[in-house]
Amino acid sequence: MSAVSALEGLQLELLERWSSLLLHTFASMMAEHATTEALRSEFIAFYVALAKLHGHVRGLRAESDQLAHDVHT
Repeated sequence: MSAVSALEGLQLELLERWSSLLLHTFASMMAEHATTEALRSEFIAFYVALAKLHGHVRGLRAESDQLAHDVHT
């Protein structure tokens, strides 16, 4: 594994952790502050966008991990 590949892997791992933290924090905030139906709809729409971003990041990390594994085998 090259230094660049290792760095990319670490960056993806950190991005996945940050997106997960953001998703959980936003869910807590939504539960506390979404007091009206209009606010709830906006919070849900943003939460869905965050969840899609987190899913995309997890997919990228899985691909990166698989490529790293393939290189070693």
